[in-house]
Amino acid sequence: KPLFRLWLSHPQAERLAFAYTLLPQATAEQTATYAKNPDLEILANTERLQAVRSRTGGLTGVVFFAAGDCSLGDAYSVGVDKPCLLLVRRDGSRWTVTASVPAGLERTLQLVIRGPGDPVSLSLELPQGLLAGSSLTRSFVVPVGTK
Repeated sequence: KPLFRLWLSHPQAERLAFAYTLLPQATAEQTATYAKNPDLEILANTERLQAVRSRTGGLTGVVFFAAGDCSLGDAYSVGVDKPCLLLVRRDGSRWTVTASVPAGLERTLQLVIRGPGDPVSLSLELPQGLLAGSSLTRSFVVPVGTK
């Protein structure tokens, strides 16, 4: 069930790629300053997923429109078994993931973190009942080792 739809019409949109940064409550001056040195790196912008990473904040946001994998812009990637929203923060081997399946119809979300060491698989129990569709945050350690 869609939460909302937003679109901007562009001429020749099929042949061009577009990306936007939302800056809530930013003034025109703040927006102009940000535009000169944007903090975000676009990792993916496809029909299957969209992902951006903050260069300074250590946070990566991913929208998966289908099950799949996403490079996190370094030696790591994250895979999921269904469409979802993820916020991923990594501080050394300590990871924090906030996940949501907004439609609220799923009971679990399977994640796989791949990197220099062995893959780490996680099964997240999603909120149910009145909290169905809300986000869930988990922190964990991904050991760095050899395969």
